[in-house]
Amino acid sequence: MKIDVRLHAVPKKGRDFSRTNSEDVCVYTDPAVRPFIAVVADGHGDVRTEVNVQTIQLARYVAHELCDQAGVPVQEVCANIQRRVAEKFCKIHSGAVATRIIVEEGRLHVAYLGDCRLYQWVPDASSWWQRFVNKLRGRLFPFVQITHDHHPNHPEEYARLFPLVYPQVKDPAFSFYPIDSTDPQQLAAFGGETTSGLNMRFLAVTRSFGDPDMRPIVISEPDEKTIAFDSSARHIFALCSDGGAEVVEKVFRLVRKWKYAGTLDNILLVLKAMTPQEPVDDTTILLIELTPDEV
Repeated sequence: MKIDVRLHAVPKKGRDFSRTNSEDVCVYTDPAVRPFIAVVADGHGDVRTEVNVQTIQLARYVAHELCDQAGVPVQEVCANIQRRVAEKFCKIHSGAVATRIIVEEGRLHVAYLGDCRLYQWVPDASSWWQRFVNKLRGRLFPFVQITHDHHPNHPEEYARLFPLVYPQVKDPAFSFYPIDSTDPQQLAAFGGETTSGLNMRFLAVTRSFGDPDMRPIVISEPDEKTIAFDSSARHIFALCSDGGAEVVEKVFRLVRKWKYAGTLDNILLVLKAMTPQEPVDDTTILLIELTPDEV
């Protein structure tokens, strides 16, 4: 099995004006060495320049630790990372989410918390039956989203958070936002420090590293999955921050129809063409191609 990668990254609109940098971080190992490890982390914090710098440092720390400690059980790794983040970055209210993949022969292990996503596209297969199944599946599902976002409106997250957000006490410290919604888009913390003067803080993810003023409702426990794949077929994965998710989905729908876009370099060209020059969020997409050794 051979592995090839391409990285596409664009900072969000206004970075030049605010003199800040992208808070996305991508780390991966040598594609020729097994296991292959890749991490995308997405920091979130304040718009102030000095906080932006520390948020990037936090995201880098998370990404490198997840990559360097790939041999340690991921639950233990994430608990250790959160402890160190609480010590190293105690002066800021920033946080970071991340997704890590480990690729071995015929298996892919993914661990994630937050909303960095992993997508899979199988462009072909070794047998006529597999090609037929993939073609039929491709018409219904042009791609597979392997991870799910840890957002307040996810059913499992909503069930976990409800007793903490609406405890049987008066004036809880946290709330869903919109308030009293059964489909909340964010969490709200009352009494947090903000630059706007409002005594509230909002967060769209329910699992992350950091975010001290959003705990204990925000946790650092990852979800894990192991995906088996056919080593005799070609596979393409996209590991991305939430800013790149919409672009990946559009491109994977297109490459189902455009045969000439099937190579990794052509997919990268389409990604670049379909990414806004000034996106509303930092955009980071790592394309990962797995091909059989004999191809």
